[in-house]
Amino acid sequence: MLGVHEFLPSEALVSYLEDGLCRHQPGLCLNILSALAGYSAGNIDAVRLPLYLRYTPAGTSVQNVAHWCQSVREKLPRTLRQFDYGMDCTIRRGRTVRCNQIAYGCDSPPEYDLGSVGRGVDIVLVTGMNVL
Repeated sequence: MLGVHEFLPSEALVSYLEDGLCRHQPGLCLNILSALAGYSAGNIDAVRLPLYLRYTPAGTSVQNVAHWCQSVREKLPRTLRQFDYGMDCTIRRGRTVRCNQIAYGCDSPPEYDLGSVGRGVDIVLVTGMNVL
């Protein structure tokens, strides 16, 4: 949909510029980070800001961002589901586009069975509600 396969890629030049910029203009760096992640003064450690921005943006796949958006928009009760390919299995450029029926054999994506995650596997949930 976006025409690219990576969202906010981490390029060496961008990282170099951000690192140099943060040393000289920490306020501008804070604006960059706030634009990507939101702003909360109590959650920002200005001393570590150059380190944060050295790895921001870290980049991810466009599909990963779309999956995250699907999870955010999930109606109550909220569940953790696999990626929703939709129900339209149209043909584009001579090939069939994946849809839920092809991927999962059903119209909606199945829930992840978190009970099947083995022992010794760390799962981290990060959330926040500090709204100004």
